[in-house]
Amino acid sequence: MVDGRVWLVRAGSKGRFVGQFEATGTVSIGWDDIEGLDDLTGLDGARILALLEAKPAPNPKAERAEILAFRDKIAVGDVAVTVDPDDDVVLVGEIEGEYEWWPEAKVGGEHAHVRRVRWFGRYDRNLLTTEMKRATGFRKTIRELPIEEWGPFTQGTRDGSIAVAGPRWARRAAGKAGKGAVVVPEPVTHRTCPECKYQKLKAQFRPGSDRCVDCRDRAGED
Repeated sequence: MVDGRVWLVRAGSKGRFVGQFEATGTVSIGWDDIEGLDDLTGLDGARILALLEAKPAPNPKAERAEILAFRDKIAVGDVAVTVDPDDDVVLVGEIEGEYEWWPEAKVGGEHAHVRRVRWFGRYDRNLLTTEMKRATGFRKTIRELPIEEWGPFTQGTRDGSIAVAGPRWARRAAGKAGKGAVVVPEPVTHRTCPECKYQKLKAQFRPGSDRCVDCRDRAGED
């Protein structure tokens, strides 16, 4: 079981920022169109609510709760889950950093409220349980997922006991195995780094190196 909490962080409307999430090793939220709602560091809840009400936001109190959850409740070591709707997969990763404000590097030109993430798995949504798949369709930006269901799953994707693969392979395999069959696909798009033990996209390994680019960067290697 993973320590900490598991959070669904949606990658914008229809998951349009999921590519940036994966490429930059982050999750992020918007609200950048709210005047004055820039760096959230030290901004109290009453001020955030006032700025949302001045817009006005559709549901300012609920939106404030999401913003504060992203800044204060999500902790280093928690697990982030986001949906890639184009491939119908979920990305799973570990939160590695506190809240940051990136005014000059907005994801998609809109998301500047950022938490750093180490992504370690992609998993076919069609192989999730019915309840877990339904949870990934939640429309709010931030939602805490039930640890009883998501804890074992996210731990499995991290330690490799649950293999990860692209959804097309998994759907073909499930179809051949028959309705209701449980299919655990072989990893075809990821490799496991022997140093950090995380499953990473093959693009995160340099030719001729077994170590991922994150481990190489920490070691000061080119």
